[in-house]
Amino acid sequence: MSFTFIIDRRQRSWILTFLTSAYLSLHSIPVFLKILSKNYVILSDSEMSLHITNFFLIHLILDLILGILFYFEFLKPLEGIFHHVFYIILLCIFKFCRMTNAFYMFIWCEIPTFIMAVGIMFPNYKWKRGFKISFLLLRIYLFIYMSIEYLKDCNYFVLSLIPPTVISIMHIHWYLQLKN
Repeated sequence: MSFTFIIDRRQRSWILTFLTSAYLSLHSIPVFLKILSKNYVILSDSEMSLHITNFFLIHLILDLILGILFYFEFLKPLEGIFHHVFYIILLCIFKFCRMTNAFYMFIWCEIPTFIMAVGIMFPNYKWKRGFKISFLLLRIYLFIYMSIEYLKDCNYFVLSLIPPTVISIMHIHWYLQLKN
């Protein structure tokens, strides 16, 4: 099996996403264990959740700017532009409301992105089935379950379901596109 690395513009456009998703996927392990232990406070900040939120916010801004400037032909309206702008606004709201733990608890949603980025940057290691399965399990089923589970006791339950509902609709739409 040969090892090829970054040979075309599409692969170069994924360098930042590859590095960011690898970093966030690794950070998802301790937070996921904490969630399983039922010792997680969603409506608050922690030093790590602020760090991860700032890190992802910078990634989104840089990725969007670089995409517009250098890789515009690869940007799709929903997956590229709307997705980035929506998350930039949402993360700013989380920071303002001091509830970055609400974002931090979902960083494991970056695992499918990491799997896809590996396949794009290293075509010999493309794993379509792994990406699709992880996307379905993590970004749709587990995301919806965790959103409802952790927000059901929230004072503003209906209002707090708006971001997860929009995110779930985007993820379901993308998953249905994967199947076609």
